[in-house]
Amino acid sequence: MTQYTDKVRRLLAQYHDLKARQDVGDFGATDILIDLHYAIKRAGMTQKQREAFDAVFIRGQAQKDVARAMGIAEMTLSNRLAYAIVKLAAVFEEWDYLDEVEAVNYV
Repeated sequence: MTQYTDKVRRLLAQYHDLKARQDVGDFGATDILIDLHYAIKRAGMTQKQREAFDAVFIRGQAQKDVARAMGIAEMTLSNRLAYAIVKLAAVFEEWDYLDEVEAVNYV
């Protein structure tokens, strides 16, 4: 699982770059983003995990700001994000997906 959590972290770090590529017609980036959003829905994150995940990874907000806005400690936010990533990694592992994405140099 650790292998997949690392790959998910790399994919999420490139989220905004993939969005920019999608905006200029990169169909590969579009496919990856569609798959990512579908995997997020299938991951079974709690509402609080999903809220933290969207704020940090999708909207690109700083963890410190998100923790303050949610009224929680930064460590609590970090834990929520870590559990959300593990759940997302489990979906990608089930699909055996991220190896294909790495092969085309998207992550």
